Amino acid sequence: MSKSVLIVIIVAGLALWVFGLWRRGFFGPDTLPVERRAYYLRLVLFFISLFIVSWPLELYRKEIGEVAYVATAVAVLGLFFGIGWVATKFMFRNYSGGKP
Repeated sequence: MSKSVLIVIIVAGLALWVFGLWRRGFFGPDTLPVERRAYYLRLVLFFISLFIVSWPLELYRKEIGEVAYVATAVAVLGLFFGIGWVATKFMFRNYSGGKP
């Protein structure tokens, strides 16, 4: 599969994702600020993990082998998913209901 096809698939996926968020009313006035902050935090962590997997880890792919690369990539993505999950739990637990 060529890179241009992959880019088109990624752009289409992102467009559907944003459309889904818009349809659910995520950007509306009824959304709690803590939900938006939690979403932004998870999004930033997701992009950081993708960056780590796609660039620094890719540099060592031939040295460590394909199986170790895939295992490390899954571990990095899982680690950042866990960090996001714990951080959002902490944010929701400490939410004061509109008070700064």
